[in-house]
Amino acid sequence: MPRKPRRTIRPINDMVLIRHDKAEAETSSGILLPDSARIEVLTGIVVAMPDKMKEDHLEYPFKEGDRVVYNTRERIPYNLDPRDPHYLVNYKFILGVVEEELPDEDEP
Repeated sequence: MPRKPRRTIRPINDMVLIRHDKAEAETSSGILLPDSARIEVLTGIVVAMPDKMKEDHLEYPFKEGDRVVYNTRERIPYNLDPRDPHYLVNYKFILGVVEEELPDEDEP
């Protein structure tokens, strides 16, 4: 049986490929949330970007692998897998980079 080719996309111009984060299915206390109670997630992981953006870190202050906040109204769906949504987004609609730090051991 012939293998299917793996499909990928390489963003061009000012576009970035983002894998959208999934909404939390339960609260921090363990209560399961129905779909109607979930809040729209505005974050995702930068999966791919054009080479010109990778080289210019001053104008594009994010990189592949960064979790970013982006305007979810300005996205073009590109679903490699319907259960794992990907979107093409113009870099101008990336609003911030999420920086995660571990709390000090003294903090609760």
